[in-house]
Amino acid sequence: MSVVKFTAALVAGSRNYTVSTVSSLTVGQLADYLAGQETRLAGTTLELARSVTVQQCLQEINFQAGDRLIVFTQITEEATLRPGEKVVRFRLGTTEIRAAGKTALLIGKADDNQRIYPDFDLRAILTEPYLDYISRRCVQLTFDAQAGVWYAAKVGQTRVLLDDLEMAAQPIALNANHRLRLYRAHDHPAISHPIAEIHLSVEASAVSGSTMLPAGTTPVRILVGEEHEAQTLRASNTLPLGQISTSLIQYFNPTPITDMRLYHMRVLPPSTLVGALRPIDSLYAAVRKRT
Repeated sequence: MSVVKFTAALVAGSRNYTVSTVSSLTVGQLADYLAGQETRLAGTTLELARSVTVQQCLQEINFQAGDRLIVFTQITEEATLRPGEKVVRFRLGTTEIRAAGKTALLIGKADDNQRIYPDFDLRAILTEPYLDYISRRCVQLTFDAQAGVWYAAKVGQTRVLLDDLEMAAQPIALNANHRLRLYRAHDHPAISHPIAEIHLSVEASAVSGSTMLPAGTTPVRILVGEEHEAQTLRASNTLPLGQISTSLIQYFNPTPITDMRLYHMRVLPPSTLVGALRPIDSLYAAVRKRT
């Protein structure tokens, strides 16, 4: 028995992209492609992600120096983004989120008890007492793939103005750039200052022209996860991975777990060909947490 020093992290929000390309594509080229969709990527290369079980231990999975143990705690969303599709970008002050690969987005205030987790969580940019006037669900954005149009609708009690139009439950089509202003339920927008002002922009995906992947028959699965701060751990190489993961979860005390999965991560050289991956393998990219 020996003690192994390694890095581990929890992932809550995650997405899964599946692309079909040529086997001669390199991991570095794929990382460049992904950077056009995910603006908060934490690195410039991708890791090999291999699923492991809670019963396995470090010595069973050939854990090497530089490898990581990543624990997913929530269901992974399926995400696709084709060239020319339109994405939405949120901006409030210096906070900016680019929502790629999704067809439904929620602006609101997270609530762990009710398991409401908005895509744009207003807790990140508002403080008390303003948060008390914000609905858990404020605005719902949906994408009509057939028409290629994003729509916005009010879904909570918070008063919302889209540019100069007060929103209701009826969806409103979004064009290029808009201002979304939030008010307390009893405010009069004509004379009151908004609680928050969010800039929305609808733009074509950056995945076009020279950044497009060559079409092919080799399927590649890419996991993108928003990680908690990584922790450096020391553990016996015979300790079950499930026990290590449980300790990590207790340390971070995350939102309720809906789907726990463990992955053994290993950095791949950018020159690695995707054709060299096994069919059961996935690639992984970490994104920075929203601020």
